[in-house]
Amino acid sequence: MRLRVDGVDGAMLPADDPAITRGVSVFETMRTYGLTVFRLEQHLLRFLASAEMVGLAAPTKDWLEREAAEVVSTDCYIRMTLTGGGRLITQTMPIDASKVGR
Repeated sequence: MRLRVDGVDGAMLPADDPAITRGVSVFETMRTYGLTVFRLEQHLLRFLASAEMVGLAAPTKDWLEREAAEVVSTDCYIRMTLTGGGRLITQTMPIDASKVGR
């Protein structure tokens, strides 16, 4: 698994971030096929709408697109989490091919 906070590999959240202290965050999980994120536009629009609904200041759609392009790898899940403290956590997890199609 690869983990980034605000575009920095291996960075960490401060212990007082509202995502940790109160569970305030929104997230979106996307799947890639090859090096293409499936329905990226729809995922990012839903992510931004979720952030707006709970009152979180979100990064721009362009910034999110660049972040997705930075972390994409063949056949993986990308999970973006926006914390209540305004930080973007991006996780990339490989897909277990033995479980696809079950």
